[in-house]
Amino acid sequence: FFLITKRYFNIQCTINQIPGSMILGLVGIMIVT
Repeated sequence: FFLITKRYFNIQCTINQIPGSMILGLVGIMIVT
């Protein structure tokens, strides 16, 4: 559970670096996996 939260937090930080489209794709992949 902690790992998932940490990953989600990392994604939020990455959102500022990558475009929205890429983020949506990454989030989708993360949810699938």
